Amino acid sequence: MDAARATGNRIAELDAVRGLAAVCVVLGHLTLALVAVGTASRSNGLTPWNVLLYSPLHVLFDGGAAVIVFFVLSGFVLAVSYESGRQTYGGFLVRRVARIWIPYAVAVAGAMLLATVIADNAIPGTSGWFTAPWRDAVGVVPLLQHVSLIGHYGNDAEYLPVIWSLTDEMRISIVFPVLIAAVAAFGWRRSVVASVVLTAIGLALSRKVSADFATLEYVLCFVAGIVLAAHRRTLVERLRSWSRRDRQLLFAVALLLFTWESWYPPAWAPGPLSSVVHSEGVHVVFETAGAAAFIVLAQVPGPVHDLLLRRLPQYLGRISYSLYLVHTTVLLAVGHLLGGHVALAWLLAPVFLVSIAVADLMQRTVERPAQRLGRRWAGRVESGARRPPVPAVASS
Repeated sequence: MDAARATGNRIAELDAVRGLAAVCVVLGHLTLALVAVGTASRSNGLTPWNVLLYSPLHVLFDGGAAVIVFFVLSGFVLAVSYESGRQTYGGFLVRRVARIWIPYAVAVAGAMLLATVIADNAIPGTSGWFTAPWRDAVGVVPLLQHVSLIGHYGNDAEYLPVIWSLTDEMRISIVFPVLIAAVAAFGWRRSVVASVVLTAIGLALSRKVSADFATLEYVLCFVAGIVLAAHRRTLVERLRSWSRRDRQLLFAVALLLFTWESWYPPAWAPGPLSSVVHSEGVHVVFETAGAAAFIVLAQVPGPVHDLLLRRLPQYLGRISYSLYLVHTTVLLAVGHLLGGHVALAWLLAPVFLVSIAVADLMQRTVERPAQRLGRRWAGRVESGARRPPVPAVASS
């Protein structure tokens, strides 16, 4: 949220939303390290893990869906900061690179160092996901790819599994002012429809041409954030006029959309429709819709809004990016050091607490100075330059 803070438009409750989403990512990776989660299946029947994995409760540790929240929030806060008219494109890009890349570079360097020093492939009771990131020795080509954020990665990427979302975030950030201009020129309805089409195109190209095209599917998330930012006051005021029951119903619908992949069995859809309703494109569209609803509901005055403004959610929001960067490294390091002596399940709670502590340290010593450095560099770039005012987003 530093972009919004820099322009005096900080929306504190959304800091907390980002922090809670980061916690969901951490919980997702902690559970993903367990063999029991990797082998869970609907065919196993009503088991405790299946209750969590195949119901809306999966929202608590669905890291992939939580990243969609990050993307929509990025579109929102960047649009809010950009509409102030105080940034040039060069300044915007400098701030973004400093904000994302500098802490990331420190995090990936630490992960590579630890992977080289303490990695051990034979850790009992761990899943294939746990073994994959630190399986291979650090090489020159992976090093250059990671440092430059070049390439497309999965959730089991080498060294730092969260890199996949950062590559997409950086790529879309580069063209973000173009997205704002496009939404302003074509209106929010056409822009959202075009983004949905772009999601389908990106998925098709990623399968037939190159995995790098998968970035296109997340343009929808950023466009949704831009639209929410442009209409935030109208949306919040409209929801304020709703009854509490109606807002609760909206939250329930948003939760069902957001967790669609978890609770909707493929067997419920007949024939070829089954592959459609569980396609990656449908998941992105539904998760984006759910995330957008959560973001608007978080800004409506009420008990939830007040809860988000409390100290703990605000603290989690402050360290959210650092927590996102360091938690897999802490998990893998502790697992490789102690996994041969203590069952991994007993290490998960300590790993969570250590991740919070390391994230706090990194936020103070790396992330915050990187933000200050980015603002200083951007100020130099923007001195003497002015950005033309961004046109208002059309309502049709």
